[in-house]
Amino acid sequence: MPRTDARISEQTQIHFNNSELVSISLRERQDIWMVWFTSAVEARIAISGGGLEAIADILLDSFEDPLFRSCVFIACENKGQLRELILKIATKLNLREPEMTAVAGVFIIEGMLVRMQMTGDMTEARNARLLFQCLNYS
Repeated sequence: MPRTDARISEQTQIHFNNSELVSISLRERQDIWMVWFTSAVEARIAISGGGLEAIADILLDSFEDPLFRSCVFIACENKGQLRELILKIATKLNLREPEMTAVAGVFIIEGMLVRMQMTGDMTEARNARLLFQCLNYS
């Protein structure tokens, strides 16, 4: 008798082609990552009393984790979610320009991820931390 998970997989493949399955899998992975990331950032800020630099701290912690596999591709939906997260934090911190801060924050994250992938240098996350500290005064 075939395993149940094998039958589900066969049935799933009937309804979706391979590129659709990859797309669905990536979206699910991104959603899981975003929930984790939001919780981790909010918890770090609550515990430390810090500001936006917690975003870079959480990303650096994940990159330094020996179980870290790869960076989640930041799709358009995730950029919107990241912007909303940063906007929420900037508003809670009573920053003067929360919208501008949110846009700049996504820009910092994207730049950091690209630079880290290109160089493999953890210094990029530390540079991003400094930039987020500057944004705390926006």
